[in-house]
Amino acid sequence: MAAKVISFSLDKESIARAVRELNEYIDEVKRLLGELVKKLTEEGVHISTVKISELGAVDTGELSDSMYAEYDEQTHVGFIRSKAFYAFYVEYGTGIVGSKGPHPDGGTYDVNNHGEAGWSYIATHRDGKLHWTKGQISRPFLYETRKELERRAQAAFSEVFNGTGR
Repeated sequence: MAAKVISFSLDKESIARAVRELNEYIDEVKRLLGELVKKLTEEGVHISTVKISELGAVDTGELSDSMYAEYDEQTHVGFIRSKAFYAFYVEYGTGIVGSKGPHPDGGTYDVNNHGEAGWSYIATHRDGKLHWTKGQISRPFLYETRKELERRAQAAFSEVFNGTGR
């Protein structure tokens, strides 16, 4: 998108025309901003599924398949979300094991003080059986997705706002 120059003289019609041109320019910037955020959010879904695999998260496909993009038209904010309730635990890790490999943004681990004894749980979402664990290390697939999107943002901006790659 090229820089916009709006010239006007100090008469009513000229100022009104300049205001219209400015509003059209603002609308175009908002449209392109929405396009940029949607593009990055959709790329983020793809990146997150790759990161789930790369980071060695135990995934039957449910976590990867549960990733989706949301875009708020009003605020121009995009979200990368998961329908899998346990995505948080994969991202941040759990228990005494999680405390040994914490999430890059920090986290709270072993809050129930299970320590090396671990704990048992019934995996109602999976097989309904009793399982035992000491927890799991963080597999920060969303953190890594954010970092990758930060690296790609300038190129995506240029593509959307300058029309490169279209």
